[in-house]
Amino acid sequence: MTKIIKKPVKKTTSEVFASIDKGLNSGDYLISLHGRKRGQERKVNALHIVQALRSPNRRHEPKKDKYVEGMFDWNYSILSNDIEQRKLRIILTFSEQMLIVTVIVLS
Repeated sequence: MTKIIKKPVKKTTSEVFASIDKGLNSGDYLISLHGRKRGQERKVNALHIVQALRSPNRRHEPKKDKYVEGMFDWNYSILSNDIEQRKLRIILTFSEQMLIVTVIVLS
């Protein structure tokens, strides 16, 4: 018998930011293999991502959030600038810890 994962309730923007802050402050986060590969291709490292996620100018893009069937949580889209002032879109999700799925350079 297979276990069916029920679609989770989508987090509010304040819940997303609280979860991001908790993950960054505790160091309890990972960058997926896909995220690392895309980061290398786009010359974005972990420091760029962390700085962008800590930025007071970060924005949650709820219309870009997406649920992937069978996952524990939604993929959330965060728009922010890195230390080089490039505009980044960071896609992340949460389970036991924060997982950075991918990073996209928009400018």
